[in-house]
Amino acid sequence: MEGSDGIKEFEEAQARLDALISAAARAEARVEEWSAAEFSGRADDGGITAVTDALGTLVRLEISARSRRRLDAASLAHEILTAVTAAEDAAASSRDTLFADLLPASGGIAPGGPGSA
Repeated sequence: MEGSDGIKEFEEAQARLDALISAAARAEARVEEWSAAEFSGRADDGGITAVTDALGTLVRLEISARSRRRLDAASLAHEILTAVTAAEDAAASSRDTLFADLLPASGGIAPGGPGSA
């Protein structure tokens, strides 16, 4: 009977390995998608828009003519910082959510894998 137990253990190990490979492939796809994403923050009633990449690096800043005319230098700087901070926060929140979803669940391999509900 030890032979059939060994085969069963091998099949279970193979199933766990297959689940790990599948989870890794899903994780890689999600990280690739996330890393290409852009996140925006707005200020001055939408007159200022900051856009960051997934790491929170500023990639674009748009300031409307209305905001440039209406705001003095200090107010404009404050509104730009508000928009940039909002974009950075959106990127960080997305990263935190992504990694929380990718970390193994307690007692399981990963969400959607063996051991998950």
